[in-house]
Amino acid sequence: MSVLQAAHAAEIFIKARIAQEHPLLIFDKMPRSSQAGSDLLSFKDLVKNAKTISYLDLPERLWAATGIKIPNLDLYKAFGQLRNTIQHFTVPDEWPCDTKTFIYEVIDPFINKCWGLFAIDHHEDTDSYTNIVDVLISSEIPFLVSPNCASETGDYEQLLADRSDSYKAIMSENFSRDK
Repeated sequence: MSVLQAAHAAEIFIKARIAQEHPLLIFDKMPRSSQAGSDLLSFKDLVKNAKTISYLDLPERLWAATGIKIPNLDLYKAFGQLRNTIQHFTVPDEWPCDTKTFIYEVIDPFINKCWGLFAIDHHEDTDSYTNIVDVLISSEIPFLVSPNCASETGDYEQLLADRSDSYKAIMSENFSRDK
C-alpha cells in the first residue's frame, strides 16, 4: 500500500503544481461541447467526461507548463512501473526502489522547490523526528532537513558517524544549512 500511496501523492503534487498555472492543463482529454450539460464547461462535466494526464506523462507536462523538471526522473519512472505492477498484477519478487527513497529523493525536493515544504515534517511517527531520522540515516537516504527537524534532532554528527563520507557530506550540509 505504501507504494501505491506514495505514487498517488506524487501524482497529486505534480498535478497541483501544474494546475497553479491553469487548472485545465492537468487534463489529457476534455469533454466535448456536445457532452456538456450547459453552454459552459462545468466541474461536473470534467468529472464525468474528462481524463487527466497519466503518471508517466506528468513530468513532460510539468516541464512544459512550469519549466520544472522532476528530480531523479529515472527513479520516478521506475517507481511508476513498480506501482503499476503492484496495482494491476502482484507484488514483484525484486523491487527496483523503495518507498522511502522515492519520497525523499523525488517528492521531497519537488515539494520543497514548489511550496517550501519538507517531507520530514509530514510523517506519522509519534516520537517527533527520532525514529524517522534514524531510519533514513541508517539507510543512507538523503533528505531535506527542516528547521524544526534540525532543532529537535540534536547531535546529528553522532548519527552520521558510521555512514559513508559522501552521505556524511550531504547530510552535514542539510543539517547545518541556514534555512
